[in-house]
Amino acid sequence: MSDAERQRRHRARKRKRLAVYHVEIGEHVFDGLEAAGLVTMDAADDRAAVERALGIALRGWADAQKSSRVTPGVPWRGYEPGSQRS
Repeated sequence: MSDAERQRRHRARKRKRLAVYHVEIGEHVFDGLEAAGLVTMDAADDRAAVERALGIALRGWADAQKSSRVTPGVPWRGYEPGSQRS
């Protein structure tokens, strides 16, 4: 990718207010992805494969974080503005 193309994409993301982070992953992170079956050692140099594996791992982590905040066993009651709890 040329510098001009990289700058154009950066400006487009900035207009959309998207954050892009450059991340270097260590061996331990790659080992974890491999242990989870998300990527193989053969794909270590394949940037797209590693990006997909990281995306899947991050979505799984985010889903686990959201579900851990839900209190199990408590029925949900709909909220209606102006109603009072008894």
